[in-house]
Amino acid sequence: MAGAHEAHLQLQLTDATYSVDGVEAHCPPGVYHATSASSSTFLLRHLNGVNFGDHPSILEVGVGSGAVLLSLAKRLGDGVFVGVDISDLAVKTARSNAVRNGLNVDIRKSDLFDAVAGERFDAIFFNAPLYDREPRSAVEEHMLCDPGGRILERFVREAPRHLKPGGAAFVTASNIGLVAPLDDPTVSIALKGAELFDTGVIRALVRITPARTRKDTPP
Repeated sequence: MAGAHEAHLQLQLTDATYSVDGVEAHCPPGVYHATSASSSTFLLRHLNGVNFGDHPSILEVGVGSGAVLLSLAKRLGDGVFVGVDISDLAVKTARSNAVRNGLNVDIRKSDLFDAVAGERFDAIFFNAPLYDREPRSAVEEHMLCDPGGRILERFVREAPRHLKPGGAAFVTASNIGLVAPLDDPTVSIALKGAELFDTGVIRALVRITPARTRKDTPP
C-alpha cells in the first residue's frame, strides 16, 4: 500500500490531460489527476442514476481540476454549478478547463465553505483527502492527507447548513483514513457505493443528510 501511495503521489507531480465522461480535464503538476482509478472517477461512477431534479444547484468542495463538477454540468445541462478549492492553482485550472469544455460554472477560492457563506445547494460533493497521516509535502497536504480526520470532521459539521430542504451531501471515505467524524449524531449517513482496489484500499461514497429529530418524525 505504501508503494502504491508513493506512485500515486509521483503521478500528481506530472502534467497530463484526461477524458472524464466526455470532459477534457487538463491536470498540471500539483492538481489532483482524474485518472480512471482516481477518486474523481469513482465518485462519478456511483452517482449514475441519482436524480438531482430540474435545474439543480450543485457545489463541489475541493474542485481540483474541475473534472467532477464539469462532468456533472455536462451531464445535467441546466443548473447552477459552483466549485471551491483552497488551492490557487486548482482554481485557475478548473476555470481553464471550464473554458476548454465550453461549460458555465462558478469557481471560487475557499477553505471548505468559507466562500459560500449563506448559500444552500441541492447537492454537495467532496472528494475528501483519504490518508490519515501528517503530510510530508504541499501535494499531500492539499490533496491526499487528512491527519486525525480534521477536514472530514469540519465538512460533516458544516455541510448540513448549506443544504436546501431535501438536499444531500456526498463525501468519499476510505479504510486508510479516519472515518469517526461520520458518527456525528447531527447527521444521518448512508452508503452510496464502495469498491475494493487491488492495493487493498477500500473507497466508499457516503451520503449525508441532516438527522431527523423527534419533531421531524411524522406521527
